[in-house]
Amino acid sequence: MEMADGSQLPGFSVLTKGSAGTIRQFYTGCAIFGDGHYRGLDLLSPVWNILDLTPEGRGNWMPSL
Repeated sequence: MEMADGSQLPGFSVLTKGSAGTIRQFYTGCAIFGDGHYRGLDLLSPVWNILDLTPEGRGNWMPSL
């Protein structure tokens, strides 16, 4: 997701295309829960769920570009 100042944040959007070819935004979700916690997309990324099942879990690890 891109902010007005050009900065980018992790997120996703679902778009639909009607029979007339009109494209509309159906849903947008952001990964940020607040206070810099990027857990809002966990259900869509099974890697996080696998890490959570390991004895050490994911801890405070956050992905970087």
